[in-house]
Amino acid sequence: EFFAAAAAGDVPVVQSAIKLGVDINWKNPDGETPLYIASSEGHSTIMEMLLNANADVDIASRYFEYTPLYIASRRGHSTIVEMLLNANADVNIADGYYGNTPLLGASKGGHSTIVEMLLNAGADVDIANINGGTPLWIASSRGHSTIVEMLLNANADVNIADR
Repeated sequence: EFFAAAAAGDVPVVQSAIKLGVDINWKNPDGETPLYIASSEGHSTIMEMLLNANADVDIASRYFEYTPLYIASRRGHSTIVEMLLNANADVNIADGYYGNTPLLGASKGGHSTIVEMLLNAGADVDIANINGGTPLWIASSRGHSTIVEMLLNANADVNIADR
């Protein structure tokens, strides 16, 4: 199965599916595309194959409506984040459940390399989720001092309060 192969990093099966013309943006019952699954698992070779086949980088999952860039940012997959940014993934797209952006996810996870990548790609430092949490608030509440410093250097608004 295409989805299991994307999850396992099974290059020959994914390669065969692409050659057979399988819809690479097809969603499984959880609303996840193969690109989303590969992003989540950190499989860069699968990602490269899917991106070369023009997979849509901004299709969100059904549950929580996470995008590939959000899930890769949250899980700390810097190579995947770089690939998605190079493929013009929307750096400020928020999930449809909590309103978390990739920068919020990376800040929450303590992934400073990814925070830097997202900031360099133009991520908005002050977008808040539905609870009013900004990347600065989330990073500071979790003790991620390096990320707090990075966000302050990017002119994050220190006066935005959570709800």
